[in-house]
Amino acid sequence: KVPGSNTTISSITVYYSNNSTTGNLYLDFTCDHVDTAAVPVAVQNDFVAATTYNVATSDTLIRSIVVPSTAYDGLTGIGTDSFIGCLVQRDAANVSDTYEATWNVIGVLFIFSA
Repeated sequence: KVPGSNTTISSITVYYSNNSTTGNLYLDFTCDHVDTAAVPVAVQNDFVAATTYNVATSDTLIRSIVVPSTAYDGLTGIGTDSFIGCLVQRDAANVSDTYEATWNVIGVLFIFSA
């Protein structure tokens, strides 16, 4: 749920455990919101085309990927009663995805501003 009067998304970051020795992750993102203060007619969403992210080495450390702002900058009308969602989807079958392990997402951090 959107915190207080801070209704603008400043950034979204995905945190994951780096378990692959090398390769690329092929990911796409879809963000949406719905206002709980009114009867939802439809969920508004925005998305970004799939993008390749390079993973240099296996170090089992927690790493991060910043979601491109094009995945959420088209969302309008976000209010203090809105719920925000962000679908992060890996396309491991894509030839560009060469990550050699299961991609373990630890969490997603939303940063808001007024």
